[in-house]
Amino acid sequence: MVLLSGELLLLSGELVLLSGELVLLSGELLLLSGELVLLSGELVLLSGELLLLAGELLLLSGELVLLSGELLLLSGELVLLSGELLLLAGELVLLSGELVLLSGELLLLSGELLLLSGELVLLSGELLLLSGELLLLSGELVLLSGELLLLSGELVLLSGELLLLAGELVLLSGELVLLSGELLLLSGELVLLSGELLLLSGELLLLSGELLLLSGELLLLSGELLLLSGELLLLSGELLLLSGELLLLSGELVLLSGELLLLSGELLLLSGELLLLSGELLLLSGELLLLSGELLLLSGELLLLSGELVLLSGELVLLSGELLLLSGELVLLSGELLLLSGELVLLSGELLLLSGELVLLSGELVLLSGELVLLSGELVLYQVNWFYYQVNWFYYQVSCFYYQVSWFYYQVS
Repeated sequence: MVLLSGELLLLSGELVLLSGELVLLSGELLLLSGELVLLSGELVLLSGELLLLAGELLLLSGELVLLSGELLLLSGELVLLSGELLLLAGELVLLSGELVLLSGELLLLSGELLLLSGELVLLSGELLLLSGELLLLSGELVLLSGELLLLSGELVLLSGELLLLAGELVLLSGELVLLSGELLLLSGELVLLSGELLLLSGELLLLSGELLLLSGELLLLSGELLLLSGELLLLSGELLLLSGELLLLSGELVLLSGELLLLSGELLLLSGELLLLSGELLLLSGELLLLSGELLLLSGELLLLSGELVLLSGELVLLSGELLLLSGELVLLSGELLLLSGELVLLSGELLLLSGELVLLSGELVLLSGELVLLSGELVLYQVNWFYYQVNWFYYQVSCFYYQVSWFYYQVS
């Protein structure tokens, strides 16, 4: 059935395609309280429009292709069962509607998918954006064992929610923006390859998931990033928190040649690990708290400007790194601070050890108008102690020489 500059209107009716094809060339297909079912069929819109008002469009092993077209759902439902929905320079708009993919695929090539108070659900499906845009306004995007892939595209959430259940969200040179929204990963993975993830007053939650940045940027403006038994990995990337909070519960944050910047923020590690490999961690009026955790710097830098670094039964290790406190405070409660060929500098700051240990191996500890307090703690300087031992040994040699001279004097007498 082919429509050339025509119109197909269903009022409370049903249109069923069994191994057939419905093609619209500059036409319009309108369903009012109707149903359109494709069984192993194909529905193609060329510069056309498909409008569902309180209707349902169901694809069973079929394909829906939009070429410079528009598919609009008003309080309707679009369901794909082992089907495919392809937008080529087209637009798919959901107003209070629902788009469900069951083992299907939704592909946008230079297209746009807009959800206004709607829901997009993927069950073992795939949503692919190639130079396209997916916009959620007060909507919800749910992936169940699915995959959402952005290639040079943009995914925007305005007061919406993006939920991944055992799924994967991949950004290749794309952008994912959350405005007062929420991104939740349950046993999922979020990967940024030269992409950007921006949270404005939003929340990114990883439960047993992984967030990977490869030459990408994750920006939190007044937001919160929470890792529960998850992993956040930065490879030549940047994680920026502006008045935000980064919380690791039994998780791991790894920086490989990356940068983690906290401006008036808080980084909390509970039984977690923060690893910097040739990276930089900067706190401006922020707080870094380690509870039974470990902070490891390999040729990295940890800078506190008017901030506080607290270790509760934790460990802070610097390997050829630098820890700089400007008007800040470093507190160790039953913790350990180890410097291997590193430098710890306190400018008008305070370093407090409560039953803790500070060990310097070929390192340097500089206090300028600062204070170092040891309460039942231990400060070990191997190089200094070795020098002191050398001095003592030299003194012993001198004493022996004096004894030899005295003995010779006695023999002469």
